[in-house]
Amino acid sequence: MICFARTFFMPNNSKKATSNSDREHLRSKAFWIAFEMVFIFGIPAALVVLLSQWLITNDVAGDWILYAGLFLAFTVSWIIVLLRVKRLSAEFKQVEEDHKSTKS
Repeated sequence: MICFARTFFMPNNSKKATSNSDREHLRSKAFWIAFEMVFIFGIPAALVVLLSQWLITNDVAGDWILYAGLFLAFTVSWIIVLLRVKRLSAEFKQVEEDHKSTKS
């Protein structure tokens, strides 16, 4: 759903844009990534809570499964976030370098 919303609201133009519009595009992209963070953290946590509640009520596992699952979901979510931030940071640096070179 998020991927659909991003492609619908942020079409990828094939023609080269000016550096100001490139900056605006990256700002918009940063907003959408921040919006995705809610889902990156929320969906795994919600799934872990639901699964652990089902396992606890069926006497399959104890309360430790909830804490272990939340820890795993939190760790994986942070890895995804850090990789996305690293990629976005590289794009920002590239646009800034292009902007500086066109100003000179």
